[in-house]
Amino acid sequence: MKVNTKPCHLNLVVVYAPTAGSTEVEIQDFYRLLEDNLRSLPRREVTLLMGDLNAKVGSTRHEDHLREVVGKYGLGERNNRGEMWLQFCAENSLTIMNTCFQNHPRRLYTWVMPGDRARNQIDYIAIAKRWRSSIINTKTYPGADCGSDHKLLVAVTSVKLKKCLRSSVIHHGRPSPETLSTFKEVFSKKVTYVKLNNSIDIDTKWTTIKNIILDTRKETQQQNYCSPRKAWISEETWKVINERKNLYNTMSAKVKRLCRRDYNQYLNLICEDVEDHAKTMHTKDLFLRLKASQESLYPKAGRSKMARVHY
Repeated sequence: MKVNTKPCHLNLVVVYAPTAGSTEVEIQDFYRLLEDNLRSLPRREVTLLMGDLNAKVGSTRHEDHLREVVGKYGLGERNNRGEMWLQFCAENSLTIMNTCFQNHPRRLYTWVMPGDRARNQIDYIAIAKRWRSSIINTKTYPGADCGSDHKLLVAVTSVKLKKCLRSSVIHHGRPSPETLSTFKEVFSKKVTYVKLNNSIDIDTKWTTIKNIILDTRKETQQQNYCSPRKAWISEETWKVINERKNLYNTMSAKVKRLCRRDYNQYLNLICEDVEDHAKTMHTKDLFLRLKASQESLYPKAGRSKMARVHY
């Protein structure tokens, strides 16, 4: 599933690995198919891989050589499926995130054996190493009423969800006689070049005629995709409003270009002052100038909205 988020799209891949009764061939086919699906996704997009892997990575506190793949807070003992899962993550540059955060053991196990004979960690949330900093925390909620022997696994991410805005179309009512005459002329010319024999089925004829009508409508009638206007605004006033908008866009681009030029000149002046102070051995003035420049150019850290991904 693809989610439209900022600064890039978020892909959610949910999997269910073969159980312990499956053969090695089935498991290898599963990982091969999963790898093909992951490689088909753009690398510039965030991809979250989550699901029941039926594998135990076990405790990883003393395995520093696997820090790019797992954290220090795995649970239980590793099995053969866990080795295959770790190898798959290492080959595809994935990090298992629910082993990277220190939580109480009851927040780590994801599955309870019937009769509560054992509690294991077999469900995982993995993400590409490039985007691992977007995951703030992962933990389970044992008290959640899921109707399953698996526990609810939650990942808190810092991906900012993008608000979807639909463009509204301004309908100008009934077209003018000039527009209708132009439509008839263009439509007649296009129809003359199309051969609709009796051997062609009715669906193909209708699709052809419909496409001609739509293309002709686009050519002869313009639609403005912008905010709806008031009914009392005349065409002359609306043209002036559009001219003002175009002028504003032009001036805004010019202002940004000039600001970038002034900013670069300001940085060059700072560098020249620092070089002059360094040449004359005025260390006090040099450090004061550097301190003043750092205070004026210090970036402001913006907050991003939080999103929760539940599995």
